[in-house]
Amino acid sequence: MKQSFIQELILYRYRYPLAYLLCLFLLVAFLGLQIASVPPGLSQQEINSVTVSTGSRLWPPANVVDLPYHLLQKTSIGLLDLTPLAIKLPSLVLALLSGVMLAVLLNRWQKPNVAIITSLLAVSSSLFLIAGRSGTPGIMLIFTISAILLLATLVVQGVKGEFLWKILFLPAIALALYTPLSLYFLLSAVLASALHPHLRYNLRRYGAAEAFIGGFFALLIAAPLLFSAWQKPAALIELLGFPTQLPGLSAYLASLGEILARLGGILSPSVGIYIQPAFTFAAAALIVVGIIRCSGDHHAARSYLLLLWTAIVLPIMAMRPELLVALFLPAALFMAIGTDVLIREWYALFPLNPYARITGLLPLMALVGSLLTVNYAVYFNSMTYSPRLGSLYSQDLAVLRRALASPPLAGQPVTVITGSGQGTFYENLSGRQRPVNVAETFNKLPIRAPGAYLVNVAAPLPAGDLAKLGRPTRLYTNQNSDAALRWRLYMASP
Repeated sequence: MKQSFIQELILYRYRYPLAYLLCLFLLVAFLGLQIASVPPGLSQQEINSVTVSTGSRLWPPANVVDLPYHLLQKTSIGLLDLTPLAIKLPSLVLALLSGVMLAVLLNRWQKPNVAIITSLLAVSSSLFLIAGRSGTPGIMLIFTISAILLLATLVVQGVKGEFLWKILFLPAIALALYTPLSLYFLLSAVLASALHPHLRYNLRRYGAAEAFIGGFFALLIAAPLLFSAWQKPAALIELLGFPTQLPGLSAYLASLGEILARLGGILSPSVGIYIQPAFTFAAAALIVVGIIRCSGDHHAARSYLLLLWTAIVLPIMAMRPELLVALFLPAALFMAIGTDVLIREWYALFPLNPYARITGLLPLMALVGSLLTVNYAVYFNSMTYSPRLGSLYSQDLAVLRRALASPPLAGQPVTVITGSGQGTFYENLSGRQRPVNVAETFNKLPIRAPGAYLVNVAAPLPAGDLAKLGRPTRLYTNQNSDAALRWRLYMASP
């Protein structure tokens, strides 16, 4: 008798499609859950990113470092106004696409069960969530390299649509050139292609038509970068990842130790720009197993690429520890190899019959579920309850927007005094509902003019200006436990 659709779902046929739907659901949930309150505000890196995005332009380029991301962020703020969601939206979209591409890539490199488990562990790690949920360009490194690896894999494996994959491959490389440290991945890919015979063979399969069309679009994408390199070659130093001042040997070794501690320092957990450790103990163990397996299986193309990539980028990372996200993809791919070893060795303990395999599957499901729970707790608890969050994240923008939307300011013209260095950021307030004037100080403002003045606590307030403004009519605090004062409202009468 024909089985029902529900029976087919339960038994076997649809297990992988359902698992990938679960992966997509969890990816969206991890990226979007409590996005307005976790982390509680904007970091200084996000504020700096918005400031750079404000002055970004396609031609002539003012600053080519992470230019594609800054153009996206500028567009997002222009459409949605200066809000935390508008600042983070480009990262959220790119993180979603990166997670999907990583899952497809792992499915091409590994068995489906390995790809599903690794995808879940990777996208729920604190390193990925910090990059994907913050309004900074860090996610671009994951996005562009995931795209390059996926397109290269589709070409090498001869997947249907190969002509299109070959065309898209070169523009993806051009897009990656704008991101710091991506050049080292491209260098490792070139070395791996030169050393490995299978990769050399696939390079010779690249047709003239695909190379011409792809090269044309790649040249269009890279034109601002090439123009900037010709005008100001010093701009390329940041793309290479070198700091403005090279560290001494002792500082370099200390920074290298800091990188390793951030990745797996389970004995010294902390919350800063990143959560330490970036990977749980179990995930770090899988990564180590993957590295060992790659070292023994060094003749494989993936081993060539991963080992060269890690060996090249890790020494550079020691000079720029804030770019730790550059190690996410190598770690995720090593984790996939380690997961494959774990599953193979685990199932080898059970006889080859369905009942024994189900018995072996249950502990694996429990392990993956517990690791996902731990990853969730690590990120969301750290970004909610850490005592350092008050100094790392500012709620000034959210407090300001609440003040502008509530009486007595709703619909009224307002002058916002931000304090030194913050004016460019707050100038992105569109004032769609009312005129908003932004200044860093009172120096050039007619303080005796009637109207409302919102003054940040960081803004200097000389005694003479204070006397002209009078007493504040309202105080606005943040939502931290100490309810710290952030803005004062002064109403200047005619």
